[in-house]
Amino acid sequence: KFRSQSSSTSNNENKMQKAESPRSFVWPTFYSRESDDSLEEWAGNGESQFELSYIVPKSSMLHSKNDLEASLDNIDGGDEDLKLLEESSKKEFDISNYMSRREMNKSQERVNALTILPGAVYCMYYILAGRWLPPSAVEDARSGSSTETWSEDGCIQSTWFPHLHSIPPITIAFIAFGVCAHAPFSFMYHWKYAHQLPAGAPRIEHWSRRMDHAFIHVASAFISYGVSGRWDYFLANFLFNADCAMRQFRTKVRPLSNHVRIGIAILSYSIPLLHHGEWIAFAELSVIFALAGWLFGAYPIGGWSHSAFHIVI
Repeated sequence: KFRSQSSSTSNNENKMQKAESPRSFVWPTFYSRESDDSLEEWAGNGESQFELSYIVPKSSMLHSKNDLEASLDNIDGGDEDLKLLEESSKKEFDISNYMSRREMNKSQERVNALTILPGAVYCMYYILAGRWLPPSAVEDARSGSSTETWSEDGCIQSTWFPHLHSIPPITIAFIAFGVCAHAPFSFMYHWKYAHQLPAGAPRIEHWSRRMDHAFIHVASAFISYGVSGRWDYFLANFLFNADCAMRQFRTKVRPLSNHVRIGIAILSYSIPLLHHGEWIAFAELSVIFALAGWLFGAYPIGGWSHSAFHIVI
């Protein structure tokens, strides 16, 4: 796939006369796999904004301008080729349109980065402050009046964390790990790269954004065990989320498909609440996710909608 870049040179005006036809296009910049020599000097009609996407067989190797011209001449082979070009351009435009509606300035992206941190901070506080353990259970254990069996080896006495009396259950640790693992990648994307990259494919295909979305699925897999407490359920969610995470690194990014898969992952780790009879908790989460989804999809307050989405989540 070749994407054109606007460029013009006065030395090649005679060579590029055919680019002035009604279906004129910009010569794409191409770098040979065997050479770093650029064909950019053959670009013509620098005022054109048309983006050409043309598929050449993998076996093709272009070494000269003539090879490039011969390959691109195939475009004139019929309406079917032109239709493929138009569809490809439309897809590219759709991605650009999708990203343009989410255009944010540097300050808004920095706030996006900061608003992803409270969740991870709260998870660490919840564990280190011993919030997962009821205070009455701690007092009963200290007084010896508890009916539970306590192991001295499992108790923690720390001057740094005086309220961390014991290692938390693995279910709680899995949830905390999932949330904390995702936060650094989301923070890095929003703080450093999102406002620097141009809108469209360069931003949506950047490795930092791919890692951000991939670790949403990492977090979802770990949360599924934290909510269900079942290894078989965790395994099923792990396999699904692993596939979703791997898809983030395909050449072509598909935002709609990615959002659907994230929705399925969220639903998958929420359903066990119904199995445990936690109907109120499930209803509360449903309201939270519905509000967050509306903020993310509709962008009702413009560039600040994404920060609001992080806060609600």
